[in-house]
Amino acid sequence: MTEHAAPLPPRLRPARADDAPRLAQIVASAAAEQPAKPAFGADTPHPADALLTRILTELEVDVAIPADSPAPDRADAFVVRDGAHLEALYVAPEARGQGLGSALLSRLKAQHPRLTLWVLEANAAARRFYTRHGFYEEVHHAAPDAPGLSDIHMVWEARK
Repeated sequence: MTEHAAPLPPRLRPARADDAPRLAQIVASAAAEQPAKPAFGADTPHPADALLTRILTELEVDVAIPADSPAPDRADAFVVRDGAHLEALYVAPEARGQGLGSALLSRLKAQHPRLTLWVLEANAAARRFYTRHGFYEEVHHAAPDAPGLSDIHMVWEARK
């Protein structure tokens, strides 16, 4: 009987300024898939500039790189957070299903006893992802940045 080796975990690291164009590409792909969803940094004409500015000045950003990536330093997923509040988690369409988002989330769960985020009610895939990772829906309300849509506040808490 042949044993299969477990896939290697992705490499996680803090984002750098030179990641901004790639992160902007990932955001643009997500925006194209869900036009109703306002893209992170969409309030500026240059998403890469918005990401770069926030990476360097306001928020914490970590990236995930598949272990078997032919481009060993190319981020295929990233999470943006302000302390224990997730502002955004994006995975490049071609990298989905490889555990990149799960790895980023697992790292945060190991660092914080409680995590929070807002997700659009219409974003069923994201809601399923977060529910699978132990988040529960706490509050629903009208989304201020997406007229006609509702936001859901989701929470994860470590078991005591």
